[in-house]
Amino acid sequence: MAPPELLRRRQAADQALVTLAIRDLTSIWRTLDLADPDGATSQLLPVVRDLTDAYGAATAVVAADFYEDARAAAGVPGIYRARPAPGPPTEQVDAATRFALTPLWSRDPRYGDALRQLAGDTGRLIRAVGHDTVTRSADGDPRATGWQRITAPGACKFCVGLASRGGVYKRATVRFASHTNCKCSTSPTWDPDAREVAVEAYQASARTSRMSPEARRAHRENTRAWLNRDFPDHPG
Repeated sequence: MAPPELLRRRQAADQALVTLAIRDLTSIWRTLDLADPDGATSQLLPVVRDLTDAYGAATAVVAADFYEDARAAAGVPGIYRARPAPGPPTEQVDAATRFALTPLWSRDPRYGDALRQLAGDTGRLIRAVGHDTVTRSADGDPRATGWQRITAPGACKFCVGLASRGGVYKRATVRFASHTNCKCSTSPTWDPDAREVAVEAYQASARTSRMSPEARRAHRENTRAWLNRDFPDHPG
């Protein structure tokens, strides 16, 4: 795992970038006619795309620098350049934006709820580019064992479960699962003796967007049962 100081520096940089993105989003939000949901959505879709592209690219640079610094600190021989990840696909950004704005169509629109959800999802998408940079760099690094999920203080049961008590993700196909306002981080490891995460952590990380409603419901129930069984004393 990376030295704590490097982790703290990266977390602070990520938080600063997300804060700037949400500031920009909030500034534009205040200019919208929220009584016109279709018009507000049409204006916000390109805004959120631009924010996730610009600030996501910045988090990728931060994560790539972090990876290379962590590699040097671990004394890993040879030269390896981290692989900055691309931003999230447009359809993913648009889907998150439309979902967040759902309250605008209600008879009693909860504008604050919509903005909070949109800000949280925008931050999640921006952070994801940094996480993807670390995971894909670890996947391509011939000396890396894999990557770890680092939880923040007060992390929910889902995040604690995926962190799997310090276990390492070694499968190149696994994604970094996150939720709105998730503050978890990623860290590469070069420890050949590192313990792999439980199989349930891999299963819980599966992408649900392409699942049928029934499969998604079963996936959530199985994940909840695993967390309640293995982490009974953790709230959430």
